[in-house]
Amino acid sequence: MVYILKTPIDNQPNKFEFRVTHAQAIENIYFGDIEDKGYDPEYVVSYFQNAPVFENFADASQHAFNLGENILKSDFPVLEYGIQSIELPHSFKFYKKQKTNKKNDI
Repeated sequence: MVYILKTPIDNQPNKFEFRVTHAQAIENIYFGDIEDKGYDPEYVVSYFQNAPVFENFADASQHAFNLGENILKSDFPVLEYGIQSIELPHSFKFYKKQKTNKKNDI
């Protein structure tokens, strides 16, 4: 599946960044049930840290569409559930810091 992650940008009200990736088992980003709205920073970062970053949803959507098209043209043309969006309440930097803190606690 192709995912578009929307996160706010620190200290910039009403500004967001969008990251696009192809991933499986995206439910790993959640603690417990999806309805709990708990997010595991380790998985958030691992799925999206190397993803291209866009300043607007339109550009992110176009990239996601192109990524999906390439997947469908590949030797394994499966794009289960198409393109999905995920919106998280904190900046991506927040999840990176949480991941670092989690590692330091071990």
